[in-house]
Amino acid sequence: EDLTLSGTNPDYLTLSGTNPNYLTLSGTNPEDLTPSGTNPDYLTLSGTNPDYLTLSGTNPDYLTLSGTNPEDLTLSGTNPVYLTLSGTNPDYLALSGTNPVYLTLSGTNPEDLTPSGTNPEDLTLSGTNPEDLTLSGTNREDLTLSGTNPEDLTLSGTNPEDLTLYGTNPEDLTP
Repeated sequence: EDLTLSGTNPDYLTLSGTNPNYLTLSGTNPEDLTPSGTNPDYLTLSGTNPDYLTLSGTNPDYLTLSGTNPEDLTLSGTNPVYLTLSGTNPDYLALSGTNPVYLTLSGTNPEDLTPSGTNPEDLTLSGTNPEDLTLSGTNREDLTLSGTNPEDLTLSGTNPEDLTLYGTNPEDLTP
């Protein structure tokens, strides 16, 4: 039911499994932290100052990735209930998925935040038929939110240069 791998300053930390209830991977300053699995209930990856944090899975209920000052934070999945990615001062924060219920991404002062944060250069959130697409932030240059037939598209911010919200046949478009 539990698969756990942890360590300090390893070159590689890898955790994989088929249909476990939990897949957990954590460490300090590893070069690569990679967990993978098929249909687990939870896939969790966390660490401090890793070069790469990568988490992927097929039809998990939750995909969660978090870290401090990583160069890349990437989370992807097919039909998960939740896709969540957060971090502090990463260069890139990316979140993608197909038909998830929620797409959520947050952070502080990253160069790229997809889709929410404070003072990022670009904030972009996109999805196909999600129930909710939400994008918010303060003092960013561009805010972009798009989707096809979502129930709700919400975009908000303070003093941004551009606030852009568009979609095809959504029930609600709220900037």
